[in-house]
Amino acid sequence: MEPRDQQWAAQAEENLRAFVEKKPRNFTVRPIECRSSLCAFEVASLEGTCEDLGWRDELKYKLESVSSEFSYESQLGARVTITFRIFQRM
Repeated sequence: MEPRDQQWAAQAEENLRAFVEKKPRNFTVRPIECRSSLCAFEVASLEGTCEDLGWRDELKYKLESVSSEFSYESQLGARVTITFRIFQRM
């Protein structure tokens, strides 16, 4: 496992959470974990994936998306889309 760069990782986690939470759509940010050069996090939504949030435009000088996966869960009869993304430090 990659060691954690405490200062960078804490700031990157905060930036990712703030980025998603300021979007007008209803997303729930699940755990975010950043280390020295990578961040992994999940976003849950009843409105589909968070693929179209403008990651490239707003995060391009800080983090670059290197992987994205999607899955689904059922919660109280509703279909919830889970987006799992990995970002790399630039």
